[in-house]
Amino acid sequence: MIVAFSGLLIPAVASGNYQSPVLSGAHGVTMFIVGPDKKGGGSSSAPTTYPGYIPIQIWDGYQYTSNGAYNTNYGSGETIAVIDAYGSPSISSDVKTFDSAFGLPAINLQIVQPFGKVSRNSGWALETSLEVEWAHAMAPAAKIVLIETPSASNTYLINDAVNYAYNTTHANIISMSWGEAQSDLTSAELA
Repeated sequence: MIVAFSGLLIPAVASGNYQSPVLSGAHGVTMFIVGPDKKGGGSSSAPTTYPGYIPIQIWDGYQYTSNGAYNTNYGSGETIAVIDAYGSPSISSDVKTFDSAFGLPAINLQIVQPFGKVSRNSGWALETSLEVEWAHAMAPAAKIVLIETPSASNTYLINDAVNYAYNTTHANIISMSWGEAQSDLTSAELA
């Protein structure tokens, strides 16, 4: 399956039903999808074109590339903390597939659950893949620490996990991606 957010392509691996993409033009990727068809039976391997950008195109857009290639040392010495509720049980294999599909070097990924064992949530698992894969795509030499929290409460996401990222992982960059109205946050959380 392919998951598209904000025009970006994120390969999400489900039960090994994934084949590498075939690039087609400057503004999209043709993906060969192997898995259940739309009716839930059989399988389909017909190529599908998705509008969006792949990592090297984003690098080109931000003028990170030299001669159209990744600088695999970009992000060296940096630590990126990615904070997500519940995490993803398949993030390690998902990011390996993402790296392989787009020619990225292996990720330096540490996964921590400092506030106790997490249960799983498929929506947050997709968000976790999105954040980890694209943080790695933009800074392939950076160390990425995925901080998984046992719930999506503000206490865990804003207070505890941010403090852990800052004080324990000594992250230079902290990434979180979720939505909530500012009016729902306390004064302390906003500060």
